[in-house]
Amino acid sequence: MDVQTARALSDLDLLEIEMDLLWGSEGGPELVLACARDGMRARISNRVRPEVALTLAAEIEHGAPPGGDSGAPPVRLERWRVALEDELDAAVRLTPGSGPSYLIGTAVSIRTNAELIRSDSGDPARLRAANPGNWGADEWYDLLDSRLGPWVMAMHGERVISICHTPVANTSAAEAGVWTHPDFRGHGHAAAVTAEWAALMRASGRLLFYSTSRKNRSSQGVAARLGLRRMGYLWQLQSTNRGVGRTDPRVRAGPSTIEGNALYASAPIRAGEMVFVWGGGSIISDAELRAVAASGRRYCSVGIDENQYILWGADDPDAGGRGAVNHSCDSNLWMLDARTVCARRDIAVGQELTLDYALFSVAPELCMECHCGSSLCRGVVTGNDWRLRELQERYAGHFSPFINARIAKLYRP
Repeated sequence: MDVQTARALSDLDLLEIEMDLLWGSEGGPELVLACARDGMRARISNRVRPEVALTLAAEIEHGAPPGGDSGAPPVRLERWRVALEDELDAAVRLTPGSGPSYLIGTAVSIRTNAELIRSDSGDPARLRAANPGNWGADEWYDLLDSRLGPWVMAMHGERVISICHTPVANTSAAEAGVWTHPDFRGHGHAAAVTAEWAALMRASGRLLFYSTSRKNRSSQGVAARLGLRRMGYLWQLQSTNRGVGRTDPRVRAGPSTIEGNALYASAPIRAGEMVFVWGGGSIISDAELRAVAASGRRYCSVGIDENQYILWGADDPDAGGRGAVNHSCDSNLWMLDARTVCARRDIAVGQELTLDYALFSVAPELCMECHCGSSLCRGVVTGNDWRLRELQERYAGHFSPFINARIAKLYRP
């Protein structure tokens, strides 16, 4: 898309293009509200009945523009959230990933003292042992080999300190995914790799987007440093049904690169998006779980509260992710609540979905060898791993809620 055409598009038009980029024709939240100064548009999941979706969309899109730019959700969003709860007979929440979206212009640039390496130049072999620790081993090699799209990295010596990659792209647009090591934040590295990524992508003629959550002030600071055009906000409402299991349609089964069978992303999944909700099964106690474990029968279980587990048969489809998702010591999924599992980071097409079992299990019976391939692999996974300080820091706030409470109690004065 040429520059003049992009400039002619309204903020609302651009947000609609970004919604199509991020979620395509399937998956994603029940409602995404694109909110710009010039109006609102809705993307409503096919899990909502067509007649209800049409009524809701008409109310949203024919209503008065939201006005202002406070960064707060529009007042009427609460009304639509309640309407979705009534329609779905399920709890509906504003997702943590909701927040501002920006258009990356054609002339962004920033000076940096860091060495920048691009996917179209340099020596990727130099980087194969430089995984900063937040990528699975296979994901890291896929990234370096450009199977996950173009990227730019900032280096400090032989250490990767910031990355801008391409979590999702189509023929007309692409999204920037940015990470910076905590020790190097605030020095302009994220802005530098984003600007260089934009230069790398410019020849493709795509619209380039950068979005973040409303609470991520660091990412919003990157947008401000680069002078990006803020188009508006994408507010996402998603159900967390506690009775019936649900798996996002972007999840597909297949042979694992780790062990046995696995779940894979058949389309890009953004950080913070729901991947599956555990449902069905039976609620059992610690003592009942010990008896099941001692019996030798095959089963799946997850801890959801003190002295409470969901128990499924090994082949029960309601086991959802737990029945097929493999453990990784640096998983790309984590907990949103006791039954809801969401993406910890952006997940590209074809990547295996993984979940660190320490996020939901405190069972003393859990003890297994691990061959996840992560640079952070613990070798042996146990029911006491939630006590490890490095895990508490890595997954802060995203264990099952009862484990979050246990961790908070450990450090209470």
